[in-house]
Amino acid sequence: MKNIKKIFLLVMSLFFSRSLFSMMDQNCKVNVLSAEEAVDYLMANESYYTILDCKFVPDLDTPNVINALKENNTFRILDFTNNCLIDGIIDLAEILKVNNTIEEWILDSCYIKADGFVALINALKDNKTFKKLDLSNNLIDFNELEFEDISFEINESLKELNLINNKIGDKGAIALAKMLKKNKTLEKLYLINNEIGDKGAIALAKMLKKNKTLETLYLCSNKIGDEGAIALAKMLKKNKTLKELDLKDNFMSIFNLKEINGCMRKRYLDNLTNIHECMIKGFVGGYLIEIVKSVESAIEVLSSNDPDIKALKLFYTMIDDVDIEIISDKLGRNTTLEEIYFCYDSINDSQFEKIVSALNKNRTLKVLDFSGNNIELLGIIEFAKVLKENKSLKEINFSVNRITDDAIKYLSEALKKNKTLEKLILNINYIGDAAAIYLSEALKKNKGLKNLSLSINDIGYKGIEELLKMLEENKTLEELDLRTNKIEINDILELTEILKKRSSLENFKISFNKFGKFQFADIKFNFVGENEKNIKL
Repeated sequence: MKNIKKIFLLVMSLFFSRSLFSMMDQNCKVNVLSAEEAVDYLMANESYYTILDCKFVPDLDTPNVINALKENNTFRILDFTNNCLIDGIIDLAEILKVNNTIEEWILDSCYIKADGFVALINALKDNKTFKKLDLSNNLIDFNELEFEDISFEINESLKELNLINNKIGDKGAIALAKMLKKNKTLEKLYLINNEIGDKGAIALAKMLKKNKTLETLYLCSNKIGDEGAIALAKMLKKNKTLKELDLKDNFMSIFNLKEINGCMRKRYLDNLTNIHECMIKGFVGGYLIEIVKSVESAIEVLSSNDPDIKALKLFYTMIDDVDIEIISDKLGRNTTLEEIYFCYDSINDSQFEKIVSALNKNRTLKVLDFSGNNIELLGIIEFAKVLKENKSLKEINFSVNRITDDAIKYLSEALKKNKTLEKLILNINYIGDAAAIYLSEALKKNKGLKNLSLSINDIGYKGIEELLKMLEENKTLEELDLRTNKIEINDILELTEILKKRSSLENFKISFNKFGKFQFADIKFNFVGENEKNIKL
């Protein structure tokens, strides 16, 4: 009986202790509406509160707030999202020299410039507790600084640095690489959409040959080409700590890939125990590269007609005209493959036309991915002829090619007649308003397409206007991706009434456009009634 009583008391104590901790977790965050209220909480120094949320609060860079932050020793996380700190950030940075409690500071969309960033980093020199700095969606442009001004002090506590959607550029990447050669604590670095090119990528690659702590590096949506990609691949020979390298949506139209293939293959074969730790996203649109097939093995697969093989992936090879003839012939005869990925194989228009001729005979292919090649107008004209009558293709990816508005005109005409295609990806091409208008007209008649992706192109107001008007008639499109184009926030706000009436569109991606403090926003829908939705920016 005594044992039962002890067990009962133990269970009850655990229950109440968990409830108490749960209550503490729920109440440790305080939301303030004014600078004065923030000062009151800071000066109170109550250990109960650990997170200070100051979103959309003006005058946070006043002396009263700064002094209160210097003296406070309870708040560990500060969220200053969506505040104008363009002039006051240098004074605010001084807080980090004396406050040893703050561990994370979110400064998303605060109009911070390069000098403010340098001030923040240098203020961390002797700080031993700060771990995470979020400076995403600001105005950090290193071209505003002289090189002699860029001298970062080495911090010994920072674990994560977020610089998404700024203008770091090659100059900033070189400066960051210089700092990270000596840094021994930073584990995650986010540099998405920062206009970084080959020079910046090369500098980061050199740094990673020596750096032993960085595990995550995001470089997607930049301007990295062949030289930068090859330098990063070579780096993988020596670096054994990087676990995730994201290179999606760059400008890698690689022509000579023997060296990069060898480097990447060696990276995996030498580290089979860690094969799933290093995800090279972007080289192949997000796939984990485990095996790089040769042209010969691709021909062998096409010839085999093996019913167990449903997908053929051929990445980073130089396919000559002789091999193209053989591949086209075998593809026309194959009756088992459902998916083909010929990515970054330097396929040009004339070669693509031969492959297209085989599609007239093939009746099983559902997915066709020719991203990262050199397909232009003539290739698309021939493909459009096939697409009009094709009844098997469900998904097509032509990202990172040389497709222009003129080519989209022919593709759009084919879409008016095609009834089976569900997904079309045209990211990173030379597509502008005219192409968007062509596609809009096509989708007024097309009843099958569910997903259209046009990110990282040159679509502006006229294009987005026609696409949104198209949605009034099209009832089947579920996802529209227009990230990283030339769309203004007012362009969207003027046309949101159209979106509210739509019942099928579930995801409208528009981040990384010219939205100011809304740069990171996508529109996602919550169903309210049978047909109405809430639109969130």
